Order: sequence, then structure tokens, then C-alpha cells
Amino acid sequence: MNDSTELTTREPHTDLASRAGAQAAKQPVHIAPAVDVFEDSHGITLFADLPGVPREKLDVRVQDGSLSVEAEAVISTPPDLRLQHGEVRHPHFWR
Repeated sequence: MNDSTELTTREPHTDLASRAGAQAAKQPVHIAPAVDVFEDSHGITLFADLPGVPREKLDVRVQDGSLSVEAEAVISTPPDLRLQHGEVRHPHFWR
């Protein structure tokens, strides 16, 4: 893998600018994972860095010649654990 992980956020619509303060905190953060793609005589192999993503939360699609990967990490924590710091609250990968 390489070190090209990117963080992206969705831009708010101009008509929603008045609600931007409260809404900006609720908008999901998408992480573009680092990927390696290899092609050989057997096909194409994609390696993506998706920590904490179970198979059920992984969506890989090919449409109009474009490959998209969307995934959601599942981080289980004990019910009595109180979060003091979190870099990403609900990790959502998209590329």
C-alpha cells in the first residue's frame, strides 16, 4: 500500500447555507483508501486498505467502465466505554 489516503467531505448546498453550522457537524466524512491494482493474464486484482470493514459492509461496483468501492467500518466497543477522542466517529470509505 502507499501513503495516498485522502479525507474528503461533501460540500453543503448553497440553499442550505443558513443551516450549515449544525448540518456540517452531521455530514459524513469519507475516507479515500489507499489502493493497489494489479492486472495479469488471470484478471484484475485490487488491494484496498479498509480496516474494520466486514464483508457485509463492502460494496464494489463496476458501472460504465468505472470501478467504485464503498465500505463502512464496524468498530465494536463495550457499552460502558466512554469515548474521549475519536479521529473518525463513523468510518465510511469511498473511492
